[in-house]
Amino acid sequence: MKRLILMLAVCAATAYPATVKGRVYDQSGAVTPGATVQLVNLADSSQIYKTVSAADGAYELLSVTAGKYELQAFGRGFAYWRRSGVALQSNAEVVLNVILRVGSIQDEVTVSGQGQARPADGPKRIRVGGNVQHTKLVDLVRPSYPAKAKAEGREGTVTFVAVIGKDGTINELVHMDGADPDLLEAAREAVMQWRYQPTLLNGAPVEVISTIDINFRLAQ
Repeated sequence: MKRLILMLAVCAATAYPATVKGRVYDQSGAVTPGATVQLVNLADSSQIYKTVSAADGAYELLSVTAGKYELQAFGRGFAYWRRSGVALQSNAEVVLNVILRVGSIQDEVTVSGQGQARPADGPKRIRVGGNVQHTKLVDLVRPSYPAKAKAEGREGTVTFVAVIGKDGTINELVHMDGADPDLLEAAREAVMQWRYQPTLLNGAPVEVISTIDINFRLAQ
């Protein structure tokens, strides 16, 4: 009898993961493939579950531990979308659809320097999309070409994906893989000082995703 009671107690304490799924749509009601959807634990922001919507707009986040989360989504040409306070219980299956609104921007800056460029040794960037709207950028700080990189003839492009807040400041800045470390540091230091004109949607400021390319080029 004691053994049976112990086994029942262990089973009751077992926590089964939750599942969050749904579809991603645009404002017209069309499904949106290729959008990034992620759950961020509100108690521990390093705990993130991420996926990409399929061709039919469907997404599914599996093996999510119980807790409170924020569901976030963004895609090419769309504004940043988020829904906070998503409470998940063990073994729950929650359906949450996402409707993305138009609102992405893209900026590109070229940093030039005198010197001899060495031959390229492979891809230098991964590009993600966005619509070019340079008028949104109102305070641009140009990166300085690192002296060491210039002397060694290093060129390249640093690509960031930035989350621009409602007040026009950069809240998050993530770089794409493959960037030269020295060029990356110089680019990040400058871009974090950039300021944008707030993007309005129906007269109200919204967060947007911006793709930022910083091109480091040498000219003889």
